[in-house]
Amino acid sequence: MDITWIATWFNAVTVFFQACWDFITNGIYTLLTDFLAVAVEAYVYSMVKFKLFCLKLAFDVVSEIATDTGAAALLQSAWGGLSGDVQSTLSFFSVPQGLTLILAAIPTKLVLRMLPGAGV
Repeated sequence: MDITWIATWFNAVTVFFQACWDFITNGIYTLLTDFLAVAVEAYVYSMVKFKLFCLKLAFDVVSEIATDTGAAALLQSAWGGLSGDVQSTLSFFSVPQGLTLILAAIPTKLVLRMLPGAGV
């Protein structure tokens, strides 16, 4: 009578329980760590996407307000009222671009503060 099957069965049971024990001691930690990494990555991606959406929305609102109130036309007429030498000097130092950025950033920040979750 050959009883090697008993030894094979005990080895298989031992391997099974050792694999279960390894999963309990190391596998759960690895599984939770990987799950948390994926969850944080998805959260950060969605927050960046939401912030970009809010920024575009705020810029559109500010552009519409500047157009409706006539502020853009007023600035264009004030710029046209300057002499050519002053305009060329200011353009050389990129003052118009800087003013455009500043005058767009301030109301954009104010609009972003009104959006819940924008966090500015």
